[in-house]
Amino acid sequence: MSKSSNDFTKLTREALSKRAGQMCSRPGCQQPTVGPHKDPKKFVDLGEACHIRGARPGSARYDQEMTSAERRCITNAIWLCRTCGKMIDSDPIKFTVGRLYSWKMQHEASMERRQEGTSYTEELLDAELRPFLNEPPGARQVALDRPSGWEYLLTIELLRPKLKDVFRDLADLEADLILRPSSAFSVREFGARFQEVISDMSRGGAALATLINSRLPKAYGQAGEAGDPLAILHACNQLEETCRFLLETEARVRALVWPEVLEHLREDLLGWNSQNILQMQRIVDEISDAVEDALKLDEDYDGPPIVRKINLTLTLPEQYKRFIEKMNTLDFEQIALSEFSA
Repeated sequence: MSKSSNDFTKLTREALSKRAGQMCSRPGCQQPTVGPHKDPKKFVDLGEACHIRGARPGSARYDQEMTSAERRCITNAIWLCRTCGKMIDSDPIKFTVGRLYSWKMQHEASMERRQEGTSYTEELLDAELRPFLNEPPGARQVALDRPSGWEYLLTIELLRPKLKDVFRDLADLEADLILRPSSAFSVREFGARFQEVISDMSRGGAALATLINSRLPKAYGQAGEAGDPLAILHACNQLEETCRFLLETEARVRALVWPEVLEHLREDLLGWNSQNILQMQRIVDEISDAVEDALKLDEDYDGPPIVRKINLTLTLPEQYKRFIEKMNTLDFEQIALSEFSA
């Protein structure tokens, strides 16, 4: 089979095999994967760098949202003998992503204990990285391994599953499957209701902008400095919470019963929060693309560190301009008088 951009590099394979002590990582196997050959200049190698999440469409545990850089990263690899490698791919329901990450972590920890009498990996999880025990196994592994570009890889591994649930709930909201009690208001009450809605929309949008433009970059650290995995986790949790706040705000906006004379404004007010939420998918994709490009260059680069900047932006909803234009043409005093007279 021809080499793919999803395949592990020679350096990754070598590092993985040595981290595993050149033994199979499956509990209960742990057979040596190298041994002597009859030719004194050769050796027998029965080990494989196996993808935890598959390398190609149709392969075991394949995740279509991953980039090639993520698939060929050492955090997505486990060292196994050929028999165990074939076994895990023959039954992906039994040999899940979480189970394979657990094997890898346990085996490398056991190698540390043999060498040092203690396990740095386990100590790190027990102390500094304890909050990651409740996070997806891929994110936990990135926080432990910290390969090149790990700060951005960690952001992707954390945000994808968190936002996936938010996007699912947003789809339910769009299908009118998330309901809130109806709330009617009069023309005279419009100003107060509008200010309340706009305030929540603005607060949510401002929070997203602060997290993306300030909190995440701060968590990544200055150029040449290591990032803070716990700060990245906190920022990602805050992004999820903010998206859920916007989701709830959108649900409340949809539950408003508008006066007939103002009904034409409703269609341009709906969806502002939804669009802000959906922009998070674009931002995750932009981070993924930037990491993919950077790691491709790094594989063949042997010079001084290169500083790369990722510019992430939020844009106003498409219907914002239409809504403001309609608002500017309304004479609310006249409308209110008409409603009162009626």
